[in-house]
Amino acid sequence: MFHMAVDKRISFGCASGSACTYKNRMVNNVGIEMASVISGFNEQYDIDDLVKCIAPRELLIVSADNDKYSKDADDVYQKAKSIYEYHNSKNKLQHKRYHGGHAMTEERFGYIVNWFCCHIG
Repeated sequence: MFHMAVDKRISFGCASGSACTYKNRMVNNVGIEMASVISGFNEQYDIDDLVKCIAPRELLIVSADNDKYSKDADDVYQKAKSIYEYHNSKNKLQHKRYHGGHAMTEERFGYIVNWFCCHIG
């Protein structure tokens, strides 16, 4: 998502099990991977702001209700969808929520592959 937010050449992407705000991670003692550690970023911004920067390009967010790494993905989606609507691209931001934990299931993998195949053409 970080790369997609700053590189307009990336026309579509998928965040699977990773759309969780810094705020949620800190409140719930969920680790932040080193690639996501940006000094001072979370003082003014969060992951929903990052997703807003991706608009109006296509983004699929895949999450699960018991996944601590995507616990508040619904909130990220809800906060970012207004900018997609502003760009008349509300269908380009999608969120697929599953029951379960962080592990990639065959069902999730199949959905993601199918989504990518539809976008590759």
